[in-house]
Amino acid sequence: MSLCRAPGVHTLLAMTKVVVAVVAPVVLSGCSHTPTAPSAHQLSDFLAAVSSSAAIPASQHVGTMPSANGGPALTVSTQSAAVPPGGALGIGLFSERAFQTIFVGVGGTTGFYQLTLPTPVNTIVIIEQAPAVVASAFDSVISVATPEGAVGPRVVIHTTLIARSAEAKGRLTIDFWPSPAHVGNRPTMIVREVGGVGVTATRVTFRGYDSSGNLLLTSTVTDERAWFTCDNTPQKQMAHLAALGVCTMVRDSSTLPQQLEFDQVVRDDNGHDLVFTSPRLVTLP
Repeated sequence: MSLCRAPGVHTLLAMTKVVVAVVAPVVLSGCSHTPTAPSAHQLSDFLAAVSSSAAIPASQHVGTMPSANGGPALTVSTQSAAVPPGGALGIGLFSERAFQTIFVGVGGTTGFYQLTLPTPVNTIVIIEQAPAVVASAFDSVISVATPEGAVGPRVVIHTTLIARSAEAKGRLTIDFWPSPAHVGNRPTMIVREVGGVGVTATRVTFRGYDSSGNLLLTSTVTDERAWFTCDNTPQKQMAHLAALGVCTMVRDSSTLPQQLEFDQVVRDDNGHDLVFTSPRLVTLP
């Protein structure tokens, strides 16, 4: 979806890139949740890879994640999530203090992923890729570090497994992070196919609202503007999103308080015509 290209909505939508429905941010630095993964399993039994939404891959390391030593405390987009075997999960991270290194592990296992960014950031979306066979529900454990090496407290995200649909239909989840956003922010949108069936974008209907929620305009596109536009894939714009695929996109910042939502219409690889409605993205002053 290329949200910036809907005719007549440049001022209201101001979107140049498309990026799952993320719940309100939750600060988890004091979380005492007990990890669910049994110690007999390895890290790769739960996470096949970790990357940033800009397709920067994390490297895998042996041993235990670095301990906290006064680094940044994290706010995350969700404290619980669900992923199908072989699927991907997008998690938004935010901290008041800038960080440059991200550590990701799984509770009850040894080893971890380390993602080093080119420059320090305050917010980013990371993508966790599950293997085709996942041992069980598990707890993602995440921390970040400053450029100087100060590591923050760990947060825990309980992750359950999504069963494949017996109806064999494509299914999309859509999220914005952060949400709500503020004027000048650049939220990320994450679209995931979680039904295990690829989908082809056929139509998008945008609805733009003022800051009070009054509908201002509706616009429908059926050409390439309805396709998926992704920062995390070699092909930046594509009509087809593969089974269990994920598409992330950082949108342009808004200059005005406003609200936006859209209906994504797709045809899945089994011939079903389906409609998925995004959460409403609210931009505050």
